Amino acid sequence: GNCYRLFSWTVFTEHFTPFAQPEIHRIPIEGTVLSMKSMSIHNILGFPFPTPPDQTALQQAHTILRSLAALDEKDVITPLGRSLASFPLAPRLSKMLVLGKQGQCLPYVLNVVAALSVDSPLLITTQHLKARKTDTTDEAEENAEDQAQSEEDKKLRVEIQKMHQRWRHRDSDLLTILNAVGAAVYACKSENDLAQFAKSHFVSFKVLKEIIALRQQLAIITAKTSNDLEPTALLAPVPPPSAQQHLLLRQIITAGLVDQVARRVSDSGVGPTRFEYRTMQGDVVYIHPSSSVHGSGAEWAVYGQIVKTSRPYMRVVTQIHGVWLPDLSPSQCHAAEPLMEPPPRYDEKRDKIRCYMRPFYGPQRWELPLVEFDLPEPHGARYMKHFMYLLLDGQIFPEFIKLRVRFTLFM
Repeated sequence: GNCYRLFSWTVFTEHFTPFAQPEIHRIPIEGTVLSMKSMSIHNILGFPFPTPPDQTALQQAHTILRSLAALDEKDVITPLGRSLASFPLAPRLSKMLVLGKQGQCLPYVLNVVAALSVDSPLLITTQHLKARKTDTTDEAEENAEDQAQSEEDKKLRVEIQKMHQRWRHRDSDLLTILNAVGAAVYACKSENDLAQFAKSHFVSFKVLKEIIALRQQLAIITAKTSNDLEPTALLAPVPPPSAQQHLLLRQIITAGLVDQVARRVSDSGVGPTRFEYRTMQGDVVYIHPSSSVHGSGAEWAVYGQIVKTSRPYMRVVTQIHGVWLPDLSPSQCHAAEPLMEPPPRYDEKRDKIRCYMRPFYGPQRWELPLVEFDLPEPHGARYMKHFMYLLLDGQIFPEFIKLRVRFTLFM
């Protein structure tokens, strides 16, 4: 055999680390923290790790888990957190699966989670564009060949975009991918069928194959956590989701990405990047031009990742409504004072006094739309004042209207 020296001993000893970086330093650790909490290891910050993770990363993991409602305000694991810990997945993805089961959307959520774990199969890559080789040495001919190739590539890009347009969902990249994966699952019975589908529809065969394989693994894992689920039922072809299911899927996606929210902060009025967004960490970002949501001017959005090229771009974007956030991530909401207009009311079904507030969200304290909450401090003086008013007003017991009339007559 032959042996080739790739670098000198000096380079090896001076520029290479003795050991690879530990995995606990390379990956998000909220899953590790949640698993430890489920094993009744409560003092994570003081735990004697063989290789201690960064303290900032541990604190950030606790913040994310509180946002996902896996931990309460005292960092104690919740019943939902124990359910999430039973999945060998990132907690945000596990939450999507749990909510998908509750909302009767689990077959669709499997595709969404698989796509978030892999990548989009709809990206236009150099593999899709025809490459033409030439043996000519004439510079003029070579320039002409390059110009013709460029024109051909432009036409092919338009054709690819037109093909992908049939799956486009204007509110979400993940729902666009869901439509594409659903079409592939419905049309393909074998790997050869899948390869032909990928070629004819200009999608990545490798990514699509990986998504479908991961989808099958997720179905098996999910079925093991419940006695009333079968993997074959979850993997069976299903019709495209309805408008109501699309709305529910967007809310499920938001519930898993509540710490990756961005808000539109400006509109320059011109150009492809006219809409500027700010993340919860205060960074300025833009929606990627390949996104289905690009150019929509959505006020609120969640994203799967941020890529930095000429600008920092959000990818895998889903448009959301700010009014969803208080219910999906109460820990990120900062309560404001209850409003007297509209006035508080009594909710007979829940036996609670409800009032309107204008909450703030996240560290940037974004003002959210008006939302109805349970009146806080159920044993406080303010609560008792409103309770007595609603009681005498007859909203709690209608019979008290007669008593109020009598009091008025005596006065």
